[in-house]
Amino acid sequence: MADPRQLLSVGIDVGTTPTQIVFSRLTLQDTARPGQIPRIAIADKAVVYQSPITFTPLRDHATVDAEALLALARREYAAAGVDPAQVETGAGIITRETAKKQNADG
Repeated sequence: MADPRQLLSVGIDVGTTPTQIVFSRLTLQDTARPGQIPRIAIADKAVVYQSPITFTPLRDHATVDAEALLALARREYAAAGVDPAQVETGAGIITRETAKKQNADG
């Protein structure tokens, strides 16, 4: 990777109370000397869009409202002007009490 490569990344944080979605532009660069095995590092990162913090949608005390969460994600993708096909990497985390909900792993 002689030239830097940019990726669009999404981070989705579904917490006990708040949920937030962040899109970032990551610049990858091969930091190895010529002839060595590539060593890819994040050379730069910039937040492209940060959603407002919203309440995590719950159906009841034991269940995440998956449909409402999906609708929230779709709204934030649209607000950011991002087509899901543009996203090349990302992570979703479910933390604390929300991770204990009956459908948190699905």
